[in-house]
Amino acid sequence: MNKPSLFCVPAILTALAGGALPCSVAEAQVVEVAPSAVGRVMFLKLDTSEVVVGTVTAVQRDFIVLQSDVFGEIRVPRSRIVSARGFDPDSPMTAEEVEEFIDLPEEAPAAPVAAPAEVPEEKPAVVWENRFEAGLTGSEGNSQNVNFSALLSLQRTTSRDEVLSLTNYRYTQTEREDTANRFDTLLRYDWRFAEGSPWSLFGQGQYEYDQFQDWDYRVSLFGGVGYRLIENETTTLRVRAGAGASREFGGGNDAWEPEGLIGFDLAHQLAKNQRITAYGTLFPSLDDFGEFRSVSGAAYEIDLTDNGDLALRLGAEHRYDTQPGDAKRSDLDYFARVVFKF
Repeated sequence: MNKPSLFCVPAILTALAGGALPCSVAEAQVVEVAPSAVGRVMFLKLDTSEVVVGTVTAVQRDFIVLQSDVFGEIRVPRSRIVSARGFDPDSPMTAEEVEEFIDLPEEAPAAPVAAPAEVPEEKPAVVWENRFEAGLTGSEGNSQNVNFSALLSLQRTTSRDEVLSLTNYRYTQTEREDTANRFDTLLRYDWRFAEGSPWSLFGQGQYEYDQFQDWDYRVSLFGGVGYRLIENETTTLRVRAGAGASREFGGGNDAWEPEGLIGFDLAHQLAKNQRITAYGTLFPSLDDFGEFRSVSGAAYEIDLTDNGDLALRLGAEHRYDTQPGDAKRSDLDYFARVVFKF
């Protein structure tokens, strides 16, 4: 037979001299060399019939690291291990058991050795979540109606910051007359105080055009503090508060107006292929107490494909302004859109 290497000489001598080792193999039970083996004394037989004995100090992808009182640290390649057994200090191993372990027949099937522990997939440093939504409804006959809405969302996320771009358009024609024609785009930057911190600073800018408002277009700039109340695999709830100013061009009040900002964003995964979202932002006037404007909405989304690249989204958005000029104070939009994720 092939003789064992020097690695196992102390173990064999001890067994032959005293009739037992101070610790022994659990009754012919193969112990998987898994991360849980760290700290245990083990016998590792190699494909050369050599036996290595020591305390496991590390379980790596390609090596098992043992600590021997005689030889110090030993790095054993996983690919060379054909059998692995753990020791039980309460059941000494006899000299015959040592010889039996060392002299396993070459034709005997090798004992299975645990595969390296599965390493969790690391999240990429930068995550992009982009989507385009579009919906079109219409009727022709006793009445003629066209309703079109679209949204483009681009979101870039890292462990420390987030950039979000939202562009939204809605057009409605009733009896060949325009009844809604609105466009708005928002850009927001959110920066965490530290990696994993629920606190963040944000800044955002928005441009709005609405054919049926008392103004031609509106520009607003805000900044403040955000806090993540809930952030886990299924639910995210963030709140933010800050201040800034907005200006309406082409209306009755062509000047910058200071405003506050209080808002929230909620996303919840109902099931693997279903989710809901809700949001709301209040802009109270800092010059005229009691005056404000707001925007809020909610939506339900269900995937239409297994990979989730195509989905159906149903929802509504409400806008309110206590100083609308000649326009209505309240606007409520419903939508049903197909979502393309890319």
